[in-house]
Amino acid sequence: MKATITTLFLTLLVGLNAQTERYISETPIVGLNQLDSIVKNYTIFFTGENHTYTKENNHIELEMLKYLNKQVNVQHFIIELGYARGYMLNAYINDDTSYFKCLRATTATKYIELYKALRTLNQSLPIEKRIQVHGVDVERFSDDAPILLSALLPKKTEVPKAIEFEIEVLKTFAEYAMTHYNRYSYVTDEPYYNSYSYSYYNDKWTIDSIINQYKAKRSNYETYLGENYATFEKVMNSLVELRKWQGYAQLPHQIVYRERSIYDNISLLMNQYPEGKFYGQFGRCHTGFGTDNTCNWYKLNSTAIRLNEGIAKGKTLSIGLFYNVDKKSVFENYQIDEELKSYLISECTGTSILTKVSSSDTSLIKQFPYILYNNPCGKGKSSSNKSISNNRVEDVFEWATLLDFGYGQSKYNFGRINQNMKLPGKGFNNLVESISLGYSYSDFGNYNVGRLDVHISQKSILNNTHFTLSGYNIMEGYGYCPHISNRFTIAFYGLLAYNRMTLLIEDDSVTQSAVVGFSPIKRHKFRNDAISVGAGIDFRFAITQTFSLFARSRYLFDLSKRYWNNTSGGYGMIDANSPPFSHSNANVQVGFSINVGY
Repeated sequence: MKATITTLFLTLLVGLNAQTERYISETPIVGLNQLDSIVKNYTIFFTGENHTYTKENNHIELEMLKYLNKQVNVQHFIIELGYARGYMLNAYINDDTSYFKCLRATTATKYIELYKALRTLNQSLPIEKRIQVHGVDVERFSDDAPILLSALLPKKTEVPKAIEFEIEVLKTFAEYAMTHYNRYSYVTDEPYYNSYSYSYYNDKWTIDSIINQYKAKRSNYETYLGENYATFEKVMNSLVELRKWQGYAQLPHQIVYRERSIYDNISLLMNQYPEGKFYGQFGRCHTGFGTDNTCNWYKLNSTAIRLNEGIAKGKTLSIGLFYNVDKKSVFENYQIDEELKSYLISECTGTSILTKVSSSDTSLIKQFPYILYNNPCGKGKSSSNKSISNNRVEDVFEWATLLDFGYGQSKYNFGRINQNMKLPGKGFNNLVESISLGYSYSDFGNYNVGRLDVHISQKSILNNTHFTLSGYNIMEGYGYCPHISNRFTIAFYGLLAYNRMTLLIEDDSVTQSAVVGFSPIKRHKFRNDAISVGAGIDFRFAITQTFSLFARSRYLFDLSKRYWNNTSGGYGMIDANSPPFSHSNANVQVGFSINVGY
């Protein structure tokens, strides 16, 4: 048994150093120092990406945010998503982890990884330099806003009768959105739907109804919501925006409406934070300065153009991102694509390279004054989202509910029992085997564990007397579970336990049976109960997203040293002649866990 535990423990430690595929690359960026002397001249910064290359985009986005926060105190991170997502993400990275469940329900894993890294970055910054997130795009999805509306509802305030029906509908639709949209494949991150799994609602009609009911009874909502009313109103307005944008489908109006809306939302932020500086990584179509029929937009002004000619005139810097695996025409403009070729190095450098565009490249410089060329080595693993290993797991233990199944051994002291009863040989073995069933719950560092350890009974025979020792421990623990890696963590916790040990004595030397038809036997049953305290440590290693291994050790300390209770007659009388017993014991255990609540 000791060898088995040692082997598994070593396996866990090896797993800590194992290479795992991540959704954030580690390709270093070179040349950022070229911006040191000019960044102070700008208020808004953009990097323009091709959305296909998620791993590299995530890394570049984080590194640019770190750089700009350090250089010019950029504290406003604007994202190409609506108000609701921005609100929840901002809450999550700024200490309110309750919104993680909402984000996880509607977000593909590749972006959840980015959100986690963003939170880690923000928590590492001094309070005065921490980042705020703002969703400045049109609300383009039907899930985030209803989910946030439901989350904003007071938990302890009685719902006014005038809006009871509307509030129940909103909660139902929000729960539907949490379930319906939480259907991403861990391998491809593409949503998949089984038309037989759900009775779908019509999102558009439902949202129209929610909006109309709100408008008709706004005063009731204001009274009910209290301090959350202002935010609730903004989310409702974003739903109105969603339905307007959807109404322009397949019309040029939709593109124009979206660019104008993004500009208006950023302008509001700039007026709200007049001394603030802003950074965002949007699609290249939104961030280029040229109107030469890029993205098939036909002379449409991008967000970057509108800002650079409007509220942030001359204060907008945009950097175009390009990739060594993207060799096709980028701008659908021959002259720009030809000029771009000289910046795209054919040999890999293992870096992302920032380069200032030459003024002689007259067409390209109209789009971006700088380009960042992502040029990792390898066969596209660092760049292409499609090459990610099927065995990759995200941070399993940061937020999870686990069912634990284990086997272990506990070291007790049965010396007094063996000595008093004069059992043959060594009597009962101090090393007690047990099986375990329990749960573990981790929530961003907080750790909760509960389990039942049932001892495998021991038997001993002296002449005609049979002795059977059995028992169990019920434990509840709370502690800390730090983030170490996506697959591996260690948890430390304190324990409170209820302990029971049972001793059954059966004497078959009795000559007369108490029950006709059965062998004569005399039985005595003794029980020893106690409350103990202790501490434990768990080592966990994830094999897949849902299956993991653990090794754990704990010690329970019992000060009582109680006498045994004779329960043979059902009265539980204390036997003062019995040897006092302490439930203090050390335990080592191994097992596996199934993640049921990620």
